[in-house]
Amino acid sequence: AMMPAASTARRLQNCGGSTLPCTLPDREDIYVGCYTDTLPRDLPVWIGAEMSFEVCMKSCAGFKYLGWQANRNCMCGDSYGKYGTASTCQCGAGYIGAWVNCIYEVTPRTSTITTTTTTSAAPYHAIYLGCYKDWYDRDLPGAGTFGSLDVCMTSCAGAGYKYFGRQGNSGCYCGDSYGKHGTASASDCQCEASYIGWWVNCVYEIILETTTTSTMTTTNTNTTTSTIKTTTTTASPLATK
Repeated sequence: AMMPAASTARRLQNCGGSTLPCTLPDREDIYVGCYTDTLPRDLPVWIGAEMSFEVCMKSCAGFKYLGWQANRNCMCGDSYGKYGTASTCQCGAGYIGAWVNCIYEVTPRTSTITTTTTTSAAPYHAIYLGCYKDWYDRDLPGAGTFGSLDVCMTSCAGAGYKYFGRQGNSGCYCGDSYGKHGTASASDCQCEASYIGWWVNCVYEIILETTTTSTMTTTNTNTTTSTIKTTTTTASPLATK
């Protein structure tokens, strides 16, 4: 496929203006050009000799650029070009060239974070708030399912209420506010007994538990992909319906 004119011009300029194509690894997307080297090095961090392009790229992770020269010598740095451009690089050959660097951008790492939120099989729990008086104009006006604390809580939570109260013979009432008839003596509520109390509610707040799993995948084109999963469980009051 033909390269765009601007890309061709840049490539020839980086190769010293030669009309012959540069011999490069198949990474023209990150190729910068051919640059002169000497002592002290244009790219100051020496990695090693006779290295593959992929190993050099991995070794230079954390730097902006890598240089490849001579017998596939690899070096890294955050800037380049202090000795000017050159025209003798053979970047894809066994011997690249003496005192010239094929300069490439080090492929940046990209991270993808995926977050999923789920509710557990039993996503609610109750916090006891106290013993409160009740009367015919109910403190908690919603009708819940009579039964155990869990049965009452689940029915009120399913209807979207924030609070529930239990009284009498396992009576269940739901609401988004409580306390309009005032508090009762703690001894008036027998919250764990089969008969809880007459015209008094053991009032509870409904807390929703959610489990959030975040998966972060970090990928570098020339490095191994790594995945980290973090799971947290949080509890929060049920939102008003």
